[in-house]
Amino acid sequence: IEPGDWSSDVCSSDLFFEKLLLLMEADEMGKRSEFRLSKSVFEEFRSLSAEIVEKLEKERENLIILLKNKANELSLKRKEVASKFTQKVKENLVELSMKNAKFEIMFSELDETNCDETGFDKIEFMFTANSGQPLKPLSKVASGGEMSRFMLSVKNVTADIVSVDTMIFDEIDTGISGDTAN
Repeated sequence: IEPGDWSSDVCSSDLFFEKLLLLMEADEMGKRSEFRLSKSVFEEFRSLSAEIVEKLEKERENLIILLKNKANELSLKRKEVASKFTQKVKENLVELSMKNAKFEIMFSELDETNCDETGFDKIEFMFTANSGQPLKPLSKVASGGEMSRFMLSVKNVTADIVSVDTMIFDEIDTGISGDTAN
């Protein structure tokens, strides 16, 4: 193998790997002298390796930019849908005798190292069933009956998208009577 045999065209093909395997096999069999390896061949190989690494790093940078752009698009769509979703859930909660309930979807952004195929949004449902109370994480403040009615409201809003044959709600009728119970 002589200097110049390691062209960038070779490095981008299977021939590169074939030559590398030949070198490795020759070294293992003690036949390196048959290949007349020289310092310049190894320097050329090292240089081409650096080129490959540089190309891969550039490709990685481009993919990160693409990922961030797609994550941003996803975030904008989520926020648009969240606004409509929130309003419909609130309307359903009023019909379920929770006229003082407040519900919002809080968005926070994960740092870019946590961005993946699901985006960079961290979403939390904020809720209160009582007027005058601040919104807090739904999972921490909703009672069993409130959670059941909230889930029924969500199910009503998403019924066109997600089909579930049977749902069981514990305490869903707690505090419900009159027209709401019907």
